Amino acid sequence: MGGARYSISLLKCLSCSCRYFFTVSGSSVQIYSTTTGQVVSTLSQPQSDSVNTAKNHAPSDAIACAILSPHNPFQLITGSSDGCIRLWNFMDAILLRTLSIGKPIIHIAAHENYSDHVFVSVGRGTKKKSSKGKS
Repeated sequence: MGGARYSISLLKCLSCSCRYFFTVSGSSVQIYSTTTGQVVSTLSQPQSDSVNTAKNHAPSDAIACAILSPHNPFQLITGSSDGCIRLWNFMDAILLRTLSIGKPIIHIAAHENYSDHVFVSVGRGTKKKSSKGKS
C-alpha cells in the first residue's frame, strides 16, 4: 500500500443523536447534517511547518482516527500522524485542547467510565539511519 492512505481517508461516524455525520480527509473533518446533507462545519487542524504536501505522501498532520467524546455529545476527539490528540467542539468548530504524545497515532478509544482518559495506539515512527560506518 502506498502513502496515499491518509490523503483521501474517509473515516465516518455518526453523532449519538444521529443529527450529524463526519468525514475525514487529510488534516480536516467535515461535519454534515443528516437532515440536509449539507456541510455544517469544518474542523481544520493548525498547519505545521513540516507538512509534506507532495503527491502520494501523507501530510505529517493527517488525521488517522476520530471518535465522539463519550462525555460530551458535541465534542469530537481526533488522533493524527503528527502525534497529536485534539479535542474539538464540533458545533462551533473550536479546537479546545491539543495533547502531543510524540508518536504517530493510529487509533484512539474512550470510555464513559473513564472521564479523563483516552486510550491510544501509536505507530513506531521513523528510525533515523546513522551516517557512521560500522566499527
